[in-house]
Order: sequence, then structure tokens, then C-alpha cells
Amino acid sequence: MHKELILKAFKSGEEILKKNGSNNPSINSISEHIATFLTEDLKYSTHSRTLRNYYKTASEEEEINISRIETVNGLCKYIGFKDYNDFINSQKTVDVSTVKKENKKNFLKKIYLFGFIVIVTVLTTVLLFLNNNEPKFMIWKIDHYEEVELDLNKYKLSDLKVYKQERIDNFKKIQPDSNYHFFNSDGTERVWYGKNNDKEYEFFTDYGRHPETGKNLKPITKYIINKYIK
Repeated sequence: MHKELILKAFKSGEEILKKNGSNNPSINSISEHIATFLTEDLKYSTHSRTLRNYYKTASEEEEINISRIETVNGLCKYIGFKDYNDFINSQKTVDVSTVKKENKKNFLKKIYLFGFIVIVTVLTTVLLFLNNNEPKFMIWKIDHYEEVELDLNKYKLSDLKVYKQERIDNFKKIQPDSNYHFFNSDGTERVWYGKNNDKEYEFFTDYGRHPETGKNLKPITKYIINKYIK
């Protein structure tokens, strides 16, 4: 299965680079993209040359063995799986009974999650009311947060955030070019970045969580500037 994993990873990397504007990405550029993902997103360093060697072996031989489980799980995450077991299970034929059980489990999870969100929202509203404060909420609109009313007929409950003035004032999505001032005079960052649901890099004017994925944004680095902006 390691052979299929590495081949799928390089195929996925090729599609990502093509989507980002590279017409005919080389094996070197694909391996560097995967290595960057492992380093930046998973904090696990794997040399791009090692990945190229795995790809070459997988292309020429019937099967290969990737020695480090961290590399295996990292490649699985790169192509959209939780870990190697998740990848293995996806390759097997799934019987109907398993699907039904999984659907039932997911349905119950969604009910519990929805109930939890409703309870938290109600408690928050009650607390604000008891403090004689009108509850305020905000929602993400393309590249910024906007204040909105609590209207569940108009907005999804999962999209509503508790109002924060500093998020309204300071948190914006931007599209910087190479002339943008990424750092303050003391060297501290002025830009943070993260990937959206389509695995595309996006850039913001303040730290916090990505509005789509909820993952923590990372401070900009010269490597990211040179690779994804310049």
C-alpha cells in the first residue's frame, strides 16, 4: 500500500501545483511542495530528496516500504486522510451494513453537536441579557467580519460568532504582493497565513483562527513570501 500512497501523493501534488498556476510541475517541485506541507503543517521534517527517491522506487517496482510512520501518516494527511488506517480502509470494499452504522453514528454526532451549540448560544444570550447588554454577533463576509443580528432564519447558527470589536476593526483577509510591508520595523509580523477548505494559502492582517477552517493562523515567514507570493 505504500506504493499506492506515494503515487497518489505525487498525483495530488501535481494537481495542486497546476491549480496554483504551474502548467507542467516537475517531480522536484512536487516533492518540495509535499515536504513543505509536512514541515509547515505537521511540524515533521522530511527531505524532498527522500520523497523523490520513494516516488522513483514506487514508479519502477511492485512495492516499496516507507520506514518512518510519521512520513506515512503525513502523506495520508496530504491527500486528505486522517492517517494510514483511514487510507487503507478507503481502499477496501465497504459493505452496506458498515455504511448504515457509520451514517447513524454521524447523524447522532451532528444532533449532539447541534444541541451543544444551541445550549451555548442560549446561555450566552441569557448571560448578556442579565447583564443588561444587548447580545451582539458577527459573521464572516468574504474578507472581513460584519456585525449582524441573531436571525436564525437568515444565518446558519454555525456561522455566527460572538461579537468582538477588535476582530471587526483589525482582522481582514488581504491579497498582498511582493511590495507589501510584511514586517514591522522591529521585525515582528504584520501578516498571518493559513489554508482554506480548498488547501489554498490565504493571508490576514491579524492573528487568530481561519474563518473557514477554524485552524490557528501562522505568522508570515520569508519562505512563504518567496514561495507563494513572489
